[in-house]
Amino acid sequence: MSYQSFEVISVSVLQLFQLQTALRDANIAIYGGERSSKYLSLPKAPSPKHEYGTAALTLELVESMDDAIDHLHANGSGHTECIVTGKLWDLPQKVHAC
Repeated sequence: MSYQSFEVISVSVLQLFQLQTALRDANIAIYGGERSSKYLSLPKAPSPKHEYGTAALTLELVESMDDAIDHLHANGSGHTECIVTGKLWDLPQKVHAC
């Protein structure tokens, strides 16, 4: 199984820690984007558009749902992305716009 990227918005520090723990427990390597490598001390991803052929992903922190969608449009492959948010009420109308 391979993943490309997770964009993370509106989650608590505890939720972010739990996400990282769950991914690591599943033996998924986590690399950081520009912001997350700095703030979460993750090894930097080879590039924003890197697609892994292994159980690995790039995790990036963004400010808003619009930023997450813009980041996916600019860097995503169109089939292996995920947006993680604690504000589910933002998700349906925004994702529908994609």
